[in-house]
Amino acid sequence: MFFLIKNMLSKNKKVVFLIALPILLFSMISFVSADCSSDQIIMRISAATNAHGELWNGAGGYSTVICYSTIFGYSYTGTNQHDCTGTNKVVGLSASTNAHAEKPESTSYGTTANVCYGALQCQSASACPSDYKEVVRLYSDTNAHLESTDGTGGYSVKICCKGTVLKTATWTDMTGTIITTSDLNDTVKLVVLGEGMEGSEVDFTVYKDVAFWWDTKIATLSGIASTMWQANQAGNFYFKAKIVDTSQEIQSGTLAVSSSVSNTPPVAVITKPANGALINMPSASVSVSFGQASYDSDDTSLINYTWDFGDGNITILGAGSGNTTHNYTSSGPKYISLTVKDARGSTSSTDEIGILLNGTGNDAPLAIISNPENTQHFSGGSIWFNGTLSKDDKTPFENLTFTWEFDTGTPYIANGMAGAYFEKTFSAGDHYVILTVNDNDDSS
Repeated sequence: MFFLIKNMLSKNKKVVFLIALPILLFSMISFVSADCSSDQIIMRISAATNAHGELWNGAGGYSTVICYSTIFGYSYTGTNQHDCTGTNKVVGLSASTNAHAEKPESTSYGTTANVCYGALQCQSASACPSDYKEVVRLYSDTNAHLESTDGTGGYSVKICCKGTVLKTATWTDMTGTIITTSDLNDTVKLVVLGEGMEGSEVDFTVYKDVAFWWDTKIATLSGIASTMWQANQAGNFYFKAKIVDTSQEIQSGTLAVSSSVSNTPPVAVITKPANGALINMPSASVSVSFGQASYDSDDTSLINYTWDFGDGNITILGAGSGNTTHNYTSSGPKYISLTVKDARGSTSSTDEIGILLNGTGNDAPLAIISNPENTQHFSGGSIWFNGTLSKDDKTPFENLTFTWEFDTGTPYIANGMAGAYFEKTFSAGDHYVILTVNDNDDSS
């Protein structure tokens, strides 16, 4: 069954039925490991404190290993991890082994024995920022002994690093929902997630999977962690994403694009004012701001926003934010609707809200059904009805009279919460309901 909700007039007042409706903390202290693969070793030190340092492959074979995967909780998957790029210095060493160290900002030792790793961005500090991990400690800014993060020397210069690493590559629709299929001519998103990627530019390359032949490059795109692509041919596709100026690359799963065109309608969403809002109208007019967050799952933009302000005035906006204001010159309940259209011409269903403009006289109450939704389908016969967003500018809620008229016979009439929230059982089929709200002054 489903419910059909309609606007009705009662005593020259409009009555509306409204379609309504873990913080993960990381606290790692010790980041040394004797069980660390060579591609994850940042550097080695000779002891847990009062130590000399050496490069990851230094001749000293120091046993205290500063390990990337132990520090960050995942393995670095890029290539040429230990190459210095100019931005990934961890510390400077006086020699490749048996060395003193200096903080990454210093250049006293030149560049011949710099410790560099992957896409790390490092700085020295007395305490590491929340988005950085402590990697190693120095006794002083330069010419310093080193200790591990659990060393007992209390060394004050902490080397703090944050990694930039790709973890996942997925296809999503325009709302961010992960997808594996798409219709022809839909616009989809290519999204990569990772650690420390804020502001990182990514190159994306889309390939078509061609059976028994070389895969075909379809498009080359770029963006900050994501980009868009219109699926303008059928087939199976994947993309590769590479952080610019790094060796890190990741490949997505397959997106199967059908040969049929099916434009999913956009969704209209009114965000402001709140449904059931009471807005004071102390003078002959009041300006009300309207906001929306409408969206389309398979197109890049909306080209048309149609606002009906419930007082006989309609505004049609073109592509843009879709937000607007309207000047009301009469008080009482107003029922506002929004419809949107996408770039391929598909139109949304209508989103609606009700507001009550509180004037100086006796205005009719605002009547709102927030449950069930308009045309909502049910698998069982027992349904809860909710009209608790209804209100009056002067009559207390508990004194309002709710009259619910059903197509099944006798109306349900009660005051306050008993009248606004109740359960009713129906037989299978389509049904409709009408709500009228009366105040103490017999306005409805």
